Amino acid sequence: MSFRWEHDQIVADLPHARAVFSTARGGVSSGPFESLNLGLLTDDAPENVAENRRRLGEFVGHPWPRFCYGRQVHGTTVRRATEPPSAERPYTEEDGQATALTDAAAIVFVADC
Repeated sequence: MSFRWEHDQIVADLPHARAVFSTARGGVSSGPFESLNLGLLTDDAPENVAENRRRLGEFVGHPWPRFCYGRQVHGTTVRRATEPPSAERPYTEEDGQATALTDAAAIVFVADC
């Protein structure tokens, strides 16, 4: 497996999948959140986070509502994602996602500090 830069992100092709490692580049946030901050639980402006998430979704090829993730608690729970979070499937405490969905993306948030 080889990694390559695509625009501002790092990409690796896998059998039947693609892994994207987002970087801090390519977003609209400023100050300590510069530039592609995806975390709503920060002091960044929510409209900046929404735009950054939209941009990452556009790059990945799925709108943000089709991203599978939970509330990370630094544990060992990995959820088998059959649908992204929604009113019918609320967020749960989990630290990873595994999915076979072809119309969604699994994402794990990590700090860059």
